Amino acid sequence: PPIPFIRALYCVGSSFGPLRGTAAALLHCPDGGDTQAFVRAHPGLFDATGFAHHPYSFFLAPNVHMSDSNFAPLADLSRLEGALDRTFTTYGVARKLPIYLTEYGYESNPPNPFRGIPLGRQSFYLDEAQYLAWKDPRVRSLAQFLLYDSAPNSAYPPGSPGYWSTFQTGLLFQHGARKPALNGYRLPIFVPHPSTSGGAPLLVWGMLRPAPNASRQRALIQWRAVSGRYRTLTTVTTSDPSGFLTAQVQLPGSGAVRLEWTSPTGQVLHSSSVGVRSG
Repeated sequence: PPIPFIRALYCVGSSFGPLRGTAAALLHCPDGGDTQAFVRAHPGLFDATGFAHHPYSFFLAPNVHMSDSNFAPLADLSRLEGALDRTFTTYGVARKLPIYLTEYGYESNPPNPFRGIPLGRQSFYLDEAQYLAWKDPRVRSLAQFLLYDSAPNSAYPPGSPGYWSTFQTGLLFQHGARKPALNGYRLPIFVPHPSTSGGAPLLVWGMLRPAPNASRQRALIQWRAVSGRYRTLTTVTTSDPSGFLTAQVQLPGSGAVRLEWTSPTGQVLHSSSVGVRSG
């Protein structure tokens, strides 16, 4: 687990003080003493560009906390950041390491009947995960794993847990058929509070992932009633280097919202639809 790993890597204990005695010896750490000598001896630990982490939740939604404080899923990244910060303070280093989330995903069912979640939920969770990563100023990136599902493990009988022990976190099935998550990943959309009342505006967050980096882009936020066609509520312009956007919109009523974006080649793309309620 990441928190005990950080403590062992930096030779600190559960209270983030330098290890001493037997605990230090077991990890081949110096026995307390000169903390600055430890910094000089291990510059890579303190001058690193950032800290890479895989904040998997597996079955849990991205916003659900884990009870085991040794783990740091997306909802509990503060544990990871706090552990790093307390460790650096112990050694007198005034840095807050950026966090690079270098692997993340959700297995889907189909194809994995043992560890997968429904296809629509996979798409929704990935959008929510990107939103949560965007909200955290320490996070520099969030990488999707995988693009294609891994092939099953043929060393086990088909249909057994061992057969499905590989990763089915792809945006596409093994042989290339698209999952709903592919469209969701291309144009993520997330509405943190999908219910509003009294005419209060609704926050819509999105990302234009295929857009050229550091370019000025426009997207449409569209709405439709429970039945009927989409119509545009507002146009959002963003110059964010990664294509992130936010907007407050007034809902005409309950229904669904989505993003529409036209690529430089003229291709019109739509995000997934998000159910919203007004009243």
